[in-house]
Amino acid sequence: TVLIRSSGCFPLSGPCDIALYGKGARYTVKGGTGSGDVNSRYFVTIEEGLKNAGFNITSDSWLDAYDEILGKVKQVFLEDMKKNTKLSERVALFINI
Repeated sequence: TVLIRSSGCFPLSGPCDIALYGKGARYTVKGGTGSGDVNSRYFVTIEEGLKNAGFNITSDSWLDAYDEILGKVKQVFLEDMKKNTKLSERVALFINI
């Protein structure tokens, strides 16, 4: 959720303490996914942008915990994919024999 007033202004008058939650805080989608993806050398995430503007992110521990869980889930996914690929290769070899 992005907070914007109907005038288009950010509703906070200036830097303050702010909490960020969700994947988009650190893994900001910059242009879309799939065919809508945009290649760029560098872009600013929501977290970086707010920190650069002087905001104090009070939910760093939550974001760090999320990163840790995401890393573990990715590792399990990759291991499962490798296992299934090896199994598929064996089946393919068996069928071709």
